[in-house]
Amino acid sequence: MDISAATSFILKKYNLKPNRIQGQNFLISEKVYDEIVNSADINDTDIVLEIGPGLGFLTSKLLAKAKKVIAVEADEKLMPILANLQPLSPHLELINSDILQYDERLLPTNYKLVGNIPYYITGKIIRKFLTTQNRPSLIVFLVQKEVAERICAGTGKHSLLSLAVQYYGTPKIVRRVTSGKFFPRPKVDSAIVKIVVDKVIDKNHEKKFWQLARIGFSSKRKTFIHNLVAGLKMEKSEIKSIFDKLNIKPLARAQELDLEQWQRLVSELNY
Repeated sequence: MDISAATSFILKKYNLKPNRIQGQNFLISEKVYDEIVNSADINDTDIVLEIGPGLGFLTSKLLAKAKKVIAVEADEKLMPILANLQPLSPHLELINSDILQYDERLLPTNYKLVGNIPYYITGKIIRKFLTTQNRPSLIVFLVQKEVAERICAGTGKHSLLSLAVQYYGTPKIVRRVTSGKFFPRPKVDSAIVKIVVDKVIDKNHEKKFWQLARIGFSSKRKTFIHNLVAGLKMEKSEIKSIFDKLNIKPLARAQELDLEQWQRLVSELNY
């Protein structure tokens, strides 16, 4: 039985319908599941935190390669389905919880983060796990294609999301996934995005970086220097002098700066 047929069979057996409020669109492509696992470079020493295991197809593939899988599922109705996997593998830990409420103190010391995540909370999930003290070494998510493109955007197209991700790691789009690979079929295409979390972060710099980034993107219609004057309560001439030093144009907007310029601004600005 292929995954599409198996999905229909399981939903019918348990009398379930995809929960649109929770953004449930079940992936029904075995090839895409395999690409997610391969992108995460799973080996038998890895601990994987899986977000939104759903019906357990990806979970099964992760269990076949990983040392342990911690699967966090928000939908209580799916837990009996996932529980069927536990007798097959003692290395599975099932948790019924909203991932945004997951206690960060329970995170293992070294883990990879994998999942087909609800699109409407993608940014919140990424921010939660990149800003925690115990960050994953690698993230592989199936997300909305436009969000994946935003995450990987370069200088000139930066957003708070792309800047945040690239401050902590190196993202890339593995492949596009068309809407026909899901049930029910969403209105948008998706993409597998891989983030290697490889940056060494100084806690003091991190705090100031986030403060500056939020101020910089506070009003996209205004110039970057205008946002900084308002947000930092500094003289425009003082900020302009630092801009000149860092070769930042006076009329530049926040999205036009590269990551290095942002990082140097944190060090140069007195706030």
